[in-house]
Amino acid sequence: MFVLCFDVCLVLRWLQVTAALDDIEKNFGTVNTAVNCAGIAWAIKVLGRDNAPHDLDKFATTLTVNTVGSFNIIRLATERMAAAEADERGERGVVVNTAR
Repeated sequence: MFVLCFDVCLVLRWLQVTAALDDIEKNFGTVNTAVNCAGIAWAIKVLGRDNAPHDLDKFATTLTVNTVGSFNIIRLATERMAAAEADERGERGVVVNTAR
């Protein structure tokens, strides 16, 4: 039997991620799957028609959310998985990272 639980949090905020993982453990017992779907991007050309370059802050925000945020989920979820008892195959969990 599979139970899916979705909990929304800002991936860069470790306290929100920790609270979401706490909720999952409280309601379902263990965290054994983490699916990263964090992803933002702006549809902006590197050089616009007005010869203005792409906004560097927007690019940096994209990298931060998409990489640092995903890593934050991975590090906090796998900590919970490692502490859990292994299943009959010796596994404790899985992380799935997506990209848009």
